[in-house]
Order: sequence, then structure tokens, then C-alpha cells
Amino acid sequence: SLIKHQLVSHLTLGVALRVVLDSLRKSVDSK
Repeated sequence: SLIKHQLVSHLTLGVALRVVLDSLRKSVDSK
């Protein structure tokens, strides 16, 4: 249960990081 929770947390962080990096890349490209 604890391991599963950590896995979900890592997946969520990974997705969030990807979204942030993607938006940063788009803002840099638009300049």
C-alpha cells in the first residue's frame, strides 16, 4: 500500500514536471 502510494506520487511528479517543462519550452519558443 505504501509502495503503491509512492509509485503514484512519483508518476504524478513526473507528469507535472513534463507539463511544466513543455510549457517552459513553448514560452521560450514564442519569444
